[in-house]
Amino acid sequence: MTALLVEMERSRVHFVKFNLSSKEEIKKIENADNIFDFLEASGRREVARQAAFNRINVALFADTLHFIYESLIALEKRKFTVSLSLMRKPFKEALILLTWMCAIEMNF
Repeated sequence: MTALLVEMERSRVHFVKFNLSSKEEIKKIENADNIFDFLEASGRREVARQAAFNRINVALFADTLHFIYESLIALEKRKFTVSLSLMRKPFKEALILLTWMCAIEMNF
C-alpha cells in the first residue's frame, strides 16, 4: 500500500493539466479567486472534477495509511485502546468516502 502511495506521488496523479486557448484566458485565470470557479466558467467542469477527485483521493489514501501505521505501532506497544481508537478513523470515515468515490464517482 505504501509503494502504491509513493508511486502516486512520484507520477503526480494529483495534478491535472489543461491548455489555455488565449491570452485572455491567462489573464482570467491569474485574476480568478478560485481555480475551480475559472474552470467552471470556462466550460472545463470535467477538468475541475478530475482535479478535485485526484487530490482528495491521494490525500485520503495517505491519511488512511498514516492512521493504520500509527495504530499498528500502538498495538506493538500493547496500547490496545489507543490502537483501536486510531483504527476508527480510517475504517469509519475514510472507508465510507473511498467507497462512495469508487461506487458513485459522479455524485461524489
